[in-house]
Amino acid sequence: MALRIQVTGTSLDDAEVAVASRRLRSELLDVADVSTPPGARPEPGAKSGAVATIGLLLVSVAPATIASVVDAALGWLRRQPLDVELDIDGQKFSGNVTRAQRDQLVATYLERVAREDPP
Repeated sequence: MALRIQVTGTSLDDAEVAVASRRLRSELLDVADVSTPPGARPEPGAKSGAVATIGLLLVSVAPATIASVVDAALGWLRRQPLDVELDIDGQKFSGNVTRAQRDQLVATYLERVAREDPP
């Protein structure tokens, strides 16, 4: 399975988003295989929005490890400036995220995967 995590921030330029996503990727590598799609790194001097995939991480995850990946991502988010946001497969988070929010995200994701890939 692949989990898409997008790093954004209203006051961050593309280079800052790229740096933040590299830092997140570094932390996620402890719990999962993480890649960035081609074109996800801005060229020096790139204008905002020049590359739509800046800040996008593709995380290969087994159902049993989704909670660990989400915990790592949300733990990283709690340590970031207030304008950093994470979009984890369509669920947007910024700042502190409660354990209940994290559990709901994991449950929703697993339900969707089960519907998309019936046994």
